[in-house]
Parts: sequence; C-alpha cells; structure tokens
Amino acid sequence: MSIPPGTWRIGRLGGVDLLIKPSIVLMGVVLVALFAPRFDDRSQSNPYALAAAFVIALYVSVLVHELAHVFIARRFGMRVQSVTLHLLGGETLIDGESRTPWQELTISIAGPLTSLAIGLAALSISGSMAGTVSDVLWSVGYVNVLVAIFNMLPGLPLDGGRVFRAIIW
Repeated sequence: MSIPPGTWRIGRLGGVDLLIKPSIVLMGVVLVALFAPRFDDRSQSNPYALAAAFVIALYVSVLVHELAHVFIARRFGMRVQSVTLHLLGGETLIDGESRTPWQELTISIAGPLTSLAIGLAALSISGSMAGTVSDVLWSVGYVNVLVAIFNMLPGLPLDGGRVFRAIIW
C-alpha cells in the first residue's frame, strides 16, 4: 500500500500500516494546553507533563478502538490496509464491503464497545487510586466513555452510522 500524501507511517502491526496525519500533533498540543490547568494545583508534578501523559493515553485508546475494528474484520476474513489517527480520531481502511448485516454490525460496534470498556475500566481504577494518577485515569475514562457515546450517533462516517446501516439492511 502506498502511503497517502501528508501521512506518516509510524509502524506496522500484523501487516496493517499504522498511520498518523500531522493534524494529530497539532491536536495533541491543543489538548495539553487545555488539560494542563486541570492538573495545576493537584500535584508537585509538572501539569504539562501530566496533560501530555493524558493525551498519549487518549491516543493509545483511540488506536486500540481502531484495532478492535481490525480484529473483527480479520475474523471475517477481510483484508485491512491501514489504521490512520488524525485530528478527530481515527479510521480503519478495510478492503471491500461487509457481506452480511451481522458482519457490518459486529465490525462497526467493536470500536465503541472497546472505548466504553477502556473508559469504564479507567474510571473504576481511578476510584481506587489517589492524586494525579487518579486524575489522569479519571480523565482518560471520562473521555473514552464520551467517545463511545458520540461514536454511536447514527450518522456516517461514525461507527453508529454503520451500526444503523446494518440494522436497516
């Protein structure tokens, strides 16, 4: 697969190109600036370092969300070319279309369910911790639950749009 212009390959996982758009770096800087004040009075640590840890954890969870789509698509024998992370999240490039409504439904819902699981796990773990680790985990959990809910809105290109399409298939 050729890498689209303006995209950087950061690696390959199981034959799938892992790509990022430069916009993700810009969004990362904006998110660090927005979240650093949340950690300012809560720790002896640098609030920008804590915000950066939150942003990295958020990007990893977006990648895991997309890898859930990859895993399920491959279970159906579909070829996956790439996962791209960008300004507003990520997308998985799967060759071809789903052959059945069940395929479409399970591939589409895998990402949001993964985000929800990450979010709920982070929220529950954050309650048993104290200090800045708790704050970072709570933030990661909260944002992942929001991502799961937002992603299930029934409009394309969101996963919820594909779930809706599978239901009315």
